[in-house]
Order: sequence, then structure tokens, then C-alpha cells
Amino acid sequence: MVKMPWEMVESKPNTIEHILPQSPRKDSDWLQNFSQDARQKYTHDIANLTLTQDNSILSKLKRALFYYAEETQLANLGYDHADSKSTLEIFINRHSHLPHGCRDVRPAHLRRYS
Repeated sequence: MVKMPWEMVESKPNTIEHILPQSPRKDSDWLQNFSQDARQKYTHDIANLTLTQDNSILSKLKRALFYYAEETQLANLGYDHADSKSTLEIFINRHSHLPHGCRDVRPAHLRRYS
């Protein structure tokens, strides 16, 4: 862990970062996983804030992590970089071959009453 002196926190305007973003992209998981009420409740909560020393590094790290995760998923699906298909095409193709239907793992007698 890196310790940051208080003087540095006071002198830098961009040292506080929201974990749950203030303005998530329309296609982001944040909008799918958090309701409007939950986002309003938690976005500016103190538990959603973290101190950072350099937000530009944090942005680069998030972008790198996203691309790494996407590349790992593609590799796990058996696609290589030579494939000219778009990522969206690949995932749609993969999804169409998955079994669909009820994914509730509870026994049928428990699903009837929920």
C-alpha cells in the first residue's frame, strides 16, 4: 500500500475517485447491476470513494484490465487474433450455441413458490 501525505491530497484536485461511477456508460455493467435508486443512494456515499495518487494511471489500468479480460474470454472460446470477426459477432455466435432455458439451480418444487 502506498501512503499519501495529506499535503499531497490537499494540493491535487483529482485524488478522489468514485468506485461506482458517477456517470456510467449506457452499455456498462454498472447500469445492469445497480438500479437507479441504488446508484442514487451509493454513488456519493463515503464508502464509494477512494483516494488515488494519479487518476490517469487508474484509467489506463481499468482500460488494460478490460482488454485483458476480453482477450482472455476470446482465447478461452478458441478464437485467435487472425480471426477477422468483431468481438460482438464472436460472442453472439457463441451465445447462440449455448443451451437456453431455465438457469435456476433450485429444485422445481422451490421455484414454483418464489
